[in-house]
Amino acid sequence: MHFKATSFLLETAEFFAEYGPDSYWAFVESWVESGNHDCIGQILNAAHDATHSEDIIKALQLALRFRQYSPRLEMFRSIALESVNNLFNRNSDEMKTSTCCWAEHGTSGIIATTVEELQDLIVSSSQLNTSLIRRASVFDHVFHGPALYKNMSSPRTGLDPQNVYFAYRYGPPTVVLYAAFGTSCFHKFHDIMAAASLRGRIRYIHRPILLAGCEGAGCVSFGARADELKLGGFGVEMAIKNTEYNSIDATGARENIDSILSQTLPVLPRRMDLNGFNFTTLMERFPRLTSTWTTLSSQRANKHENLNHDIWHIKSISLQATQRILSAADPLQMMTDISQNFPSLGVSLSRVKPSNTLRTEIVENQKVVRPGTHAMHMNRRLLKPDKIDVFSLVDQITADVREGHSLCDLGLDDEQIRSLLQPRLPIPSTFGGRQPRINLDNSDVSDMVMWINNIEMDKSFETWSRDIDLLLISAQKDGSMPRLRHNIFNIVAVVDLSQEEGLNLVSTIQRYINDYNLPLRLGLFLVYSETASELDRNRDAKSNGMFRIGKQNEDFELPFDISIGAALARAGTSLYRRYGGTYVGEFVHMLSESRKPASQGNVFNDPVYGNVTWPAAKKLFNQIFKRAFVAQEYSIKGVRPDEEAIDKQLNLALADILSFNLEERDDFISKSALHVNQAKEVIAAKGITCPSVLVNGLYCSLTDARKRGGELEQVMMYLVRLEIQALATATFEGNLTNKILDSHPGGAYGWIHRDATSRYVPFIQDELSFPPEYVVMRPYINTMGRTGELFTHEHIVNYLGEDNKTVKETTIWVVSDASHVAGKAVLDAAVEFSQRNIKGPQCVANARVAILHPPGVAPSPVAREAAQKFRSDHFSNSDLDRLLGQQSNFVAELLGRERMARYNPPAAGMIIVNGRILDIPRDHKVDQEDFCLLLSQEHRARIDILRNIFGYPVHRSSKADAAHRTSDMYMFGASLIASRYSEHGLPLEQADILHFFESSQSVFSTSGGGLVAFEAVLDPLSRGAQRVMPLLNALKDTLASRLSIRIILNPMITLDDHPLSSYYSYAAPLAPMSIYPRAYFTMLPRNKKYTAYLDVPEAWLVTTAATNYDLDHLNLDEVPDGVNSVEAEFQIEALLVTGHCIDVGKKKHPRGLQLVLRNAAEKKETMVMSTLGYFQLPSLPGAWTLELRPGQSANIYYMVQKDELSDHAGEHLHQQPIQDSATEFMLNSTELYVSSWKGITLQLHVNRRQAMETQDVLDGIEDPSRVETKREYRSSAVQPYVQSSKMNGWFSFTSMASVLTRLGLHTSADSKPPGPLKELAHVSRQGASKNSTMNPWSGDKIHIFSIASGYLYERLVKVMMLSVRRKTKNPLKFWFVKSWLSPRFKYYLPHIASKYGFEYELVMYKWPAWLHKQTEKQRIIWAYKLLFLDVIFPLSLEKIIFVDADQVMRADVKELWELDLHGAPYAYTPFCDDDASMDGFRFWKQGFWERHLDGKPYHISALYVVDLKRFRQLAAGDTLRVIYEKLSKDPNSLANLDQDLPNYAQHQVPIFSLPQQWLWCESWCGNQTKSFAKTIDLCNNPKTKEPKLKSAARIIAEWTSLDEELLQHTGKVEQLMHGYGS
Repeated sequence: MHFKATSFLLETAEFFAEYGPDSYWAFVESWVESGNHDCIGQILNAAHDATHSEDIIKALQLALRFRQYSPRLEMFRSIALESVNNLFNRNSDEMKTSTCCWAEHGTSGIIATTVEELQDLIVSSSQLNTSLIRRASVFDHVFHGPALYKNMSSPRTGLDPQNVYFAYRYGPPTVVLYAAFGTSCFHKFHDIMAAASLRGRIRYIHRPILLAGCEGAGCVSFGARADELKLGGFGVEMAIKNTEYNSIDATGARENIDSILSQTLPVLPRRMDLNGFNFTTLMERFPRLTSTWTTLSSQRANKHENLNHDIWHIKSISLQATQRILSAADPLQMMTDISQNFPSLGVSLSRVKPSNTLRTEIVENQKVVRPGTHAMHMNRRLLKPDKIDVFSLVDQITADVREGHSLCDLGLDDEQIRSLLQPRLPIPSTFGGRQPRINLDNSDVSDMVMWINNIEMDKSFETWSRDIDLLLISAQKDGSMPRLRHNIFNIVAVVDLSQEEGLNLVSTIQRYINDYNLPLRLGLFLVYSETASELDRNRDAKSNGMFRIGKQNEDFELPFDISIGAALARAGTSLYRRYGGTYVGEFVHMLSESRKPASQGNVFNDPVYGNVTWPAAKKLFNQIFKRAFVAQEYSIKGVRPDEEAIDKQLNLALADILSFNLEERDDFISKSALHVNQAKEVIAAKGITCPSVLVNGLYCSLTDARKRGGELEQVMMYLVRLEIQALATATFEGNLTNKILDSHPGGAYGWIHRDATSRYVPFIQDELSFPPEYVVMRPYINTMGRTGELFTHEHIVNYLGEDNKTVKETTIWVVSDASHVAGKAVLDAAVEFSQRNIKGPQCVANARVAILHPPGVAPSPVAREAAQKFRSDHFSNSDLDRLLGQQSNFVAELLGRERMARYNPPAAGMIIVNGRILDIPRDHKVDQEDFCLLLSQEHRARIDILRNIFGYPVHRSSKADAAHRTSDMYMFGASLIASRYSEHGLPLEQADILHFFESSQSVFSTSGGGLVAFEAVLDPLSRGAQRVMPLLNALKDTLASRLSIRIILNPMITLDDHPLSSYYSYAAPLAPMSIYPRAYFTMLPRNKKYTAYLDVPEAWLVTTAATNYDLDHLNLDEVPDGVNSVEAEFQIEALLVTGHCIDVGKKKHPRGLQLVLRNAAEKKETMVMSTLGYFQLPSLPGAWTLELRPGQSANIYYMVQKDELSDHAGEHLHQQPIQDSATEFMLNSTELYVSSWKGITLQLHVNRRQAMETQDVLDGIEDPSRVETKREYRSSAVQPYVQSSKMNGWFSFTSMASVLTRLGLHTSADSKPPGPLKELAHVSRQGASKNSTMNPWSGDKIHIFSIASGYLYERLVKVMMLSVRRKTKNPLKFWFVKSWLSPRFKYYLPHIASKYGFEYELVMYKWPAWLHKQTEKQRIIWAYKLLFLDVIFPLSLEKIIFVDADQVMRADVKELWELDLHGAPYAYTPFCDDDASMDGFRFWKQGFWERHLDGKPYHISALYVVDLKRFRQLAAGDTLRVIYEKLSKDPNSLANLDQDLPNYAQHQVPIFSLPQQWLWCESWCGNQTKSFAKTIDLCNNPKTKEPKLKSAARIIAEWTSLDEELLQHTGKVEQLMHGYGS
């Protein structure tokens, strides 16, 4: 990595920072230099003193081994550059060039570089009245002092929008110390600042940074003296190359860049076992014979490397390898050796005879799981073999060890701890979130439900069976609904009969009951809306606005204040109250049938019905009422009433319905209105909206149904099917029997609703709209010694009214500000709940409640009063402020860095229960019933699991301490389980695959007693095994006995091809604090040719930095005699910022949205794909700003903060007012801190601005000629090794040269060239600018893209560039993918650009993890020609021409540049067909391709023009990626990927066919057309397979002269390079 190596001591401190600020400061303050030179011992001894856990020490050694925290230290160093700018904006006589420590006051620019200056700064800081701090991040080390209160309001006016600041409304001024502990000046500064912080005079933040020259002789310099950081954690694959076509550069020229390689490093192979010889041991014992041992190992590898390719020799090779592994003394090492060196071991493996018992067990296993299937868990967390990397594993191990250590302190053993560390699968759920089940069967509600039928009581069902076993029989037969005489399918519809959705729902249910005789029990809640709802304001276009709530033209009979919905609800209620459910059911059915179609339906759309009118409804009501009254009177009196009596009762009923006065007057009150209003109040209290449906209490509103893409009636039947499955399962398991139903007090209905909640509270129960977040609730224990804190655990976390001798299984922390009205209401409800003033089955669980002060809120008199109220000790106001501040710090630590980075103090606060965080919505009033609901839900979710793990501890204890400790154990365990639920959507078969296997014969394990357990199912001869096994060895080397490994082998029983055709090696440091990690190959046969391919973590962009050989075509026979090694060094160019973006308003990915990632030195751009909304940007460790690109993107969209994302807070997703430039900057940007080898992955939410709902980002892309002036390119003047750096005026280079050098930076003023790998200030752009005074070119700049990999194609591409330059008079710019270029070519490129007058730029793009990846390097290169055209180039670039490396241009490319593509996004040349001798090879003229093309031509991919603007507007890149994803998983598809894909896709992405003369190729075209060719391509000839260089000289007359000219120039450049180096 091209930044200065970091200190192992500082990395150790960052490791302890992961355990909390207490651990960090305890380690920092305890560090004392012992004076001896054993820095490894000193650091580990200090770590042992900080923690006595062996597991933590092992995790630390693992983190140091892989330099886990180096990026974070580099991030601090990049942030320090801003402070350096202030430091040296001083008079020259004040500059202290020996400064190793300095303190900066906020953003005032005041710097202290001496103790005296620091003391003066602290004294004067209170008078400066500054409340800002530059680049505040969650990684800052805040010394424990008074709480810091973050200003969450809009940024102040006048702030520089180029820098982000965090504002603080309250608290002391902030002073930041830039220094490394272990240096001579650190403790002097620290002691002064710590004392001032404890007295409340300043807020002290430490940012560790070690300047060059400040290391001294102490251990702080250990690991930090190297100019570049040497990093392991990657794999290298040496693939045996297919030599069907000769791809060697025959000149044999090799690179002479050898200054970068560390030639003096000892070659220490990891392990070399071959045929009984352990060459590692031999080299250690006889180091003088190292070259002999290396040669001997190579000879033995060559001797045994040939494996017969006949199928009968390899068909059982995987099973034979399995037998060899299981028979070995060290199976783990044997599997590693076999998987990494299989091509050399195939012959010996083919002689192994597998045992019958092994074969039988594997065959039985593969009846459950497919052969070759992989699955991996670490502590039951799923790992993916193709994406696993050591840095993620180290993070996971560190986290698990941290939790395990805390659990161990609570008295749990290793087995219990491992059980708690295992993630559980999410509870089976509906639509991805647990569907709430609400109980309507209580005294307040049951009378309100209008049951239309009763299956248990109605005579029409008396012939049905009561045997509950019918459920199981029907489920096993066809999954149908059995006709049972039990109320087991109860549907309650909450509807407004004036709404179309309500009527459709009820009529659908009635049709199922009446027409299909389904055993559904239907109940109604008839209510109405006061005004037109949002549903109706946004009525679907299909209704044409015809169906609305309120009065219609024919509703003149209704009183003014009574809507049609109210009248219908009252009419139905009146019928039900007087005559029962049958008649109200008939009324609703006839209402639905009475509607007249407003438009006829068709195959695409349902018919649209008109509105229900009151005259029509009144007519129906009259008919049903009269019939019901007559029937009732006849049943009572035995005679039919006369018409006068009937009319009188009808008029009284109508008067009751149409009365709008609910107050009792003259002994009259509208009973129907009263019942309807009571129903409305009841459902409102239950949290139920209208319209909605409840299936056995499972609740779904219309909004929820629409979110899931359906209507209520569709969701209703889906829930019914779920209930059928659930009830059948309960019957099968014996939990539901006839006896249970008969004995249950509520019958079937009561049994089904036995665990239902009393009401629905969305933020508690709707996990889809309010996705749950979890934290681990740790006891407030002073494990590392909290600095300066006066209050004990009991003071900080004070439980209300706690029974000290009762174990509490549930812990609730309420975080609210008592000074806020909403917060006060929450605290009052919490107090009432703690006193258990509410009775009910949901509040019987043991629970304890504590109230905490939120971060970001200053103490107030009300908050002090609330804090004092429940404490027996009396505190002063200052003590109370201190107490509230410590509570704020405690909550901030609990929430963690990521959440605090986006934290805004909610108005009402938050509730944390058993680890689940609930932000209380601003419009919800919390009461004690909410606490009961939350308690019952969370208690059922996790407590039973804990009881099984803990062994059912007693709920009472004779000692308060024991009860409190057990309560803490439950709290910690429950929150740990909550935080470790598996990811949503994880297939059960993947999560539990290990339990499906028999594992007596096909398994091996290493026993360990630690907290880390690794389990895997692997095919031993697979790429997955190649990647995983060295990782396991690296973990085992460090963790030793603290790691348990269990591997079940799942080989392919039969094979028809070689399973592995490559060697593999992994670069892992040899010791916990090794500086030189390397990957070694010691068994490569010399007679093979290889392609080296790096296997790196997903976030790395890597290039080759230095090597003496062609890694694309490595021929070991070229290695000179006496040379025993071929070395290569690679460089991380960038760490990726990736993510997925969504338009929260339209619920779509914002295709074409343009993003910019920048810091003070450089800027990167990209575009959001419509495929998953994916985006990718390169970065380096440091502080970056991600923003919407100025122009269309920023004009149409703004970034949405997370607290705006609730689906129930849609009204808050509005365009924020623009107050000033800083506010607009915050609206369009967000700060990112790259501090990990894993880069950053984020979810970006945007929303459209007002009046921008229909605008398209891609309609306005900036003019490239204007935008390009903003980009910086490398100077064309040739400067050996490096070019001068520009920092955009950020620093004054003349005055700062010496200090920047000590920071690891270099300037153009340096007298000597810096090292080969640039670090922190590496900001130069890659490109070359021509000298305008000598420019012979004119016209538009033409952009040409090409790809070259390997010395041969780099030689060819130079000829191509020169041929284009010679024929074209316009300015040229060439673009290359940097990843594939050799160091030699990258060094040569500026020289050839300068000589021949063109520009160039190197681009990189990492293959997205979600896109099916190719495994062969050549196919990956082919894919890069097409798959990422829309995102790999700058957004300002609107057109580009791809030219293959092996082409020669014979015409002015301007003609191609100006060609009209007629609206197509790109143009290709069709294959010519005038050479009849090649007809047998023209596959596109027969079979599948002939049918698919349907008359369209098949084009060649050697030359094509891309209209990038049109390409992006049509989302052509997304279309191509989707098609590629579908086809690439078939191994028989896309044989010629770069040609097959665009030709296959041309029905979706049209191709403009170029004239035939634009590409001539001897393999396919006749010689008669050669003279007209504008380009000649050296296509591979499938008949002759002639080498490229030979065919080039034969076919192209001018090729030899062009090549010789370039060879002479290349030779001069290499002589210059070699001479400079010597």
